[in-house]
Amino acid sequence: FVGPIFSPALETVDQEFEDKMKLLAGDKKIVYVTFGGTGLPFKTLHLIVKQLVADGFFVIVSLGATSHKTVLKLNKTDGYIAKYVSGISATNVADCVISHGSQGTFVHAIITATPIVTAASNADQLVHASKSREYKMGILLHELTKFEIFTKIYDPIWLEENAARIPAQNYVDAVKEIVNNDSYKQAAIRAQKRFGVSTDGSKKAAKINHDHLMV
Repeated sequence: FVGPIFSPALETVDQEFEDKMKLLAGDKKIVYVTFGGTGLPFKTLHLIVKQLVADGFFVIVSLGATSHKTVLKLNKTDGYIAKYVSGISATNVADCVISHGSQGTFVHAIITATPIVTAASNADQLVHASKSREYKMGILLHELTKFEIFTKIYDPIWLEENAARIPAQNYVDAVKEIVNNDSYKQAAIRAQKRFGVSTDGSKKAAKINHDHLMV
């Protein structure tokens, strides 16, 4: 095992961004919300962010392809909204992450030992989300039976539709459970120790291939 293989964009740490978020957040707990371009109606995203702010959290929102950032606005002391942010940096400063369970965000959560709340939109995301629950470092919001998984897993929109029905309040309640229960953070630290903090898996894999071919 050499570590996760990221794209160069995902590997970039933005220290200036991290320092800025910590300064703006002050004493508030930070929640990083990212769903890329899949799975979450903008109305639900808006309700999640609005309620988190009302409950005293500082919220970093990466909209991805979901919507233009001018549709959702926050005061500087309440949060930060952008089309894209450095995922590993946003995860590093966060006390909790809300995500669909993408491979990138899940590995970021392990590398930075950050607990995660997930609602998957497709099968690979469900695998990552289930692993976060297995490692006890996160909460999976789907309530799925084994029968549903085996009979519907190849339906391309089943999980996305299921995620879309999850109430915004469920996300907020899960965040509160995580930040008020240190066992999730401790579990994330154990996962970090198990898998390491490497972000250059691609370089290490390439070196192994090179050394093998040169033998």
